[in-house]
Amino acid sequence: HLSAAIAVHESLRPALVHLRDTIDQRASELSHVVKTGRTHLMDAMPLRMDQELGAWSSQINQAIERFDSAMKRLCRLAQGGTAVGTGVNAPAGFAEQVAQELSEQTGLMFTPNDSFFASLSSQDAAVELSGQLKGLACVIMKIANDLRWMNSGPLAGLGEIELEALQPGSSIMPGKVNPVIPESAAQAAAQVIGLDTAITVAGQSGNFQLNVMLPLVASNLLTSISLMSNTARLLADRAIATFKVREENVKGPLAKNPILVTALNGVIGYNAAAAIAKEAYQAGRAIIDVAEERTDLDRETLERLLDPTVLSQRLGLLFFNFTFLDCFAGLTSLFRTGLWGFCFIFARRAIAKRCQHRKMIRTKVFQPLHTHQREVFGHKNMVQWPAQYRVFGVEGAEQPASSAWVEHAANTAKQACCA
Repeated sequence: HLSAAIAVHESLRPALVHLRDTIDQRASELSHVVKTGRTHLMDAMPLRMDQELGAWSSQINQAIERFDSAMKRLCRLAQGGTAVGTGVNAPAGFAEQVAQELSEQTGLMFTPNDSFFASLSSQDAAVELSGQLKGLACVIMKIANDLRWMNSGPLAGLGEIELEALQPGSSIMPGKVNPVIPESAAQAAAQVIGLDTAITVAGQSGNFQLNVMLPLVASNLLTSISLMSNTARLLADRAIATFKVREENVKGPLAKNPILVTALNGVIGYNAAAAIAKEAYQAGRAIIDVAEERTDLDRETLERLLDPTVLSQRLGLLFFNFTFLDCFAGLTSLFRTGLWGFCFIFARRAIAKRCQHRKMIRTKVFQPLHTHQREVFGHKNMVQWPAQYRVFGVEGAEQPASSAWVEHAANTAKQACCA
């Protein structure tokens, strides 16, 4: 726990803060660049590059928060538990004194664990920290792969960015510069994920009062921290801080992106927009040119509606379009096929509500009246009501009612209706 806590505090956390700040700086520099978004590796609606990098920054920041939370439990020490957790042969106050001395030397808040038995027989805090390292590895892998895709080409790939050249060429093909930093980051992330699996198995091996796989846990945990610390700094300094945006490669595909027609869903309808997108894609033409031919919208209106910069900001309107207009045809079909099912559900609920209301009337009106009727007329088994005083449509009997019963019936019915 001690060595891992110090490594996280002095190495990993500062490296992650540096990576996050570097991403934020580049995001602010590239806020003017609008690019094609991609889902399923297919062209999607546009977004700004600072929005894309902002997602990376948020992921790193959340990873920092998770490490800060895990550190609270990692700083609970087993010193003073001695053999099995009973503290045999340990001087009084030994655990507290050790924790205080270590806190003063490291600047961390070490405390004795609330159960030495748990500290010796398990490695839960180390397993938790390893899990957070695995989560960070997934973030690093995602960022590295995004950089590799954006750098791919430079002619036959996306070619949106150009990473810093750190080698004269590949070992076989001169001039072929590979994205070595993102590739090494991805490999480091894969290694950390594998090390976490071993730590997870080791964490299960706390048989009775001692976990005998502590050496494996310690070795893998410190290795993972070192790998992620070094990777974060290299990724920040030799990839994110230095890549160049090839704006000509970004603007060309963006202008021809057929998915821009999504912004016209609320104006011309989903089916017409889909037809325009298909024609523009097949002909290799700009979406605005095809839309001008196929709709009654003038060029100025289309330029305003299809402006990628505006589309990257109109989150609320796009959400409305996607939710209600893109799916209108499908919802209409679903409504037709499910109309009778909806009517059945509505009718069943109405009947249930009606039955509940009648049950309330029976409980609050009929039963009290029936009890009072027996008291007035002395009929033990009377189950019918007087014909001349029908309550809520209940048919009466031939037995006449007294004025006291009528007054009681009226008051009870009034109370029930008010309730």
